[in-house]
Amino acid sequence: MYLYPSTQKSIKTTSTNFSGKAANYRTSTTALLIKVCLFTVCLLSLIIDLAQAQATPVKEWDKRFGGSNEDRAKKIIPTADGGFLVGGHSYSSISGDKTAANKGAIDYWVVKISSDGTKQWDKSFGGDGFDDLTSLIQTSDGGFLLAGHSDSGVGGDKSQASKGDSDYWIVKTTSDGTKQWDKSFGGDGFDDLTSLIQTSDGGFLVGGHSYSGISGDKTAANKGADDYWIVKITSNAPNNGINPLGATIMSI
Repeated sequence: MYLYPSTQKSIKTTSTNFSGKAANYRTSTTALLIKVCLFTVCLLSLIIDLAQAQATPVKEWDKRFGGSNEDRAKKIIPTADGGFLVGGHSYSSISGDKTAANKGAIDYWVVKISSDGTKQWDKSFGGDGFDDLTSLIQTSDGGFLLAGHSDSGVGGDKSQASKGDSDYWIVKTTSDGTKQWDKSFGGDGFDDLTSLIQTSDGGFLVGGHSYSGISGDKTAANKGADDYWIVKITSNAPNNGINPLGATIMSI
């Protein structure tokens, strides 16, 4: 019997290294994620730095205004032309930035400046005593209402003598600081005006504290040492009279 030799067929197999490719893929993905995270951190850091830079106040300018003696600003308001009005009291005579001599011990002193702090004009108002400006507003006609307390008699810019130790004193000016009228309100004690507003009817409401009893313009006695005292006046205070609504609101 003839026997055929056995034929062995060898099958060649190709080995694919899946584990190596997976490892390379994982490495590439991790590197990309790291880059994305680093970029995100850098971007957030930049945003935070920019926000902090914008939030940090930066000095734009500073100005000083004064004369040869003590001058104290007590109120600053923005004005319709984009500038500011600065008000307070002054002991100075004509000197430095002050163009008018005091009429008494201290006077109201207002300085009008532009938006960049350049002085445009200044005005002084006072009588023969102590006139201390504590508040001011721009009025609907473009002028200004200046207010504080005064113990001056008739003289200088003051048309009424004080009724007690010190009275509310209001000065109305035009937009360039020219005086239009002034009015005093008070009782037999010390009355100190600290705030004022223009009301919807065109008049004004002024307020502060008062030590006065029933006297002068004051229609109610104090309930304590000194009380709130508000006074309502018309817009044309110097003409058809004063319309004081003097009232003790509460004791303080």
